[in-house]
Amino acid sequence: MFIKILLFVILLADWQIRTFTRAERCLLKEEICDCESEGILCFIVCVNNNRSDFPFDELIKFCSKYQQYDVTIQLNNKNIQILKNHSFQNLTQVTDLNLKYNNIKRIDKYAFIGLVSLSKLDISNNNIEKILSYSFFGLKELNQMIIEKNNIKEVEENAFRYLNPLISLDISYN
Repeated sequence: MFIKILLFVILLADWQIRTFTRAERCLLKEEICDCESEGILCFIVCVNNNRSDFPFDELIKFCSKYQQYDVTIQLNNKNIQILKNHSFQNLTQVTDLNLKYNNIKRIDKYAFIGLVSLSKLDISNNNIEKILSYSFFGLKELNQMIIEKNNIKEVEENAFRYLNPLISLDISYN
């Protein structure tokens, strides 16, 4: 019995080593992130550095080396206050973008242009008061959007236009 349990533990350890084929610390303009790849997925996690000037241009350059992966990006607690137009340009392989707890106050028109594979967007727990027309333009694959727990008081016409595959929209607690 002991030998069977030991063999199971060894096999489990071997499986876990093979599951994450690449793990590294990523440096994006003094921004330290954790990057892991698993199969065809890549996870980039950058949290708790309190920068108001997150280097999106460096993120784009960095992600370009993961073009064979579906990329998940988590940028939580970064104190990002404005998502400018074309902030995510050329991040075509990103499928999941998490921008929770960032103090985002404004999303410019066309901010998400370039995220052509994005299926899930979470911008909850920010300070968004107004959603402009075409803020989400270009998100052709988006099927889940979470905007809960903001301060949304106004939504302009065409704000959610062209989000045809959108299945789930959570705008609770606004």
